[in-house]
Amino acid sequence: MGAREKFIPASEVSAEMRQIAVKAAKVRKLEVAGVDILIDEITGELWLLEVNRCPAFTYDPKASPELAAMADFLADELNLSNKK
Repeated sequence: MGAREKFIPASEVSAEMRQIAVKAAKVRKLEVAGVDILIDEITGELWLLEVNRCPAFTYDPKASPELAAMADFLADELNLSNKK
């Protein structure tokens, strides 16, 4: 029906999208979640599609950079924890 998947790096996620994702994960009581949000290309309206207990990763970095982004996030978190 014309939809397509696009990975958005955390640094590019809008505040509104981040708020939706965090709230959805909290409602499900998940510390790590896969949150799928649809963006209406005409209106820009955001729609929560689903929240998964485990994020789905595409293992082909050319198709989707999720694993590299997750590794970078965890490395940053570990570095922050070590500095405390």
